[in-house]
Amino acid sequence: MGLGHRSTLEPDLAYRSLQQRLDRMPTGAPDTAALRAILRLLFAPEEADLAAHLPSMIAVSALAERLGRDQDELSETLTGMAGRGLVIDLDHDGERWVALAPVVIGFFEFTFMRVREDAPMKELAQLFDDYLFNDPNHEFAHSVFRGSVQVGRSLVREEALPEDSPAEVLDWERATSIVANADAVAVALCPCR
Repeated sequence: MGLGHRSTLEPDLAYRSLQQRLDRMPTGAPDTAALRAILRLLFAPEEADLAAHLPSMIAVSALAERLGRDQDELSETLTGMAGRGLVIDLDHDGERWVALAPVVIGFFEFTFMRVREDAPMKELAQLFDDYLFNDPNHEFAHSVFRGSVQVGRSLVREEALPEDSPAEVLDWERATSIVANADAVAVALCPCR
């Protein structure tokens, strides 16, 4: 479906398509009333429709061509979405690339890492709490851990080990070794703190 002009897609279908797109990501996004409410608060219907069409990572120029949209107008829309943490954007070799942010580690964190008055933060906090932690079926937790992609891992807190410990910690389990051998490092504020 081309998006050469403002979509005439029904808002309910746009949000459903976005939920399905998010659910195909490594952390998943099971459909619940709480998630539907979150998506409606964070994404305008046109943004939901656009986000549902975002591949994993794509150059804005290629996305504009694929969707039959004006690149400058599309870039402006994506800039607004990136500013609110809904998409991730970066420059690579002089070209802007974008990707849809997953629920976690993505727009959940990005929503609360910003001081903002353009969204009902208290309502969003309650909805995210309901979605992530209070669902009696634990749909989201199950979706995060059922996939083949490992979302996170535990590492040894090296300074907590006694010096005379008989246990050996392999380099691939040491945070210090991972950081020392990394090709690239990024630093950001973490909402976990």
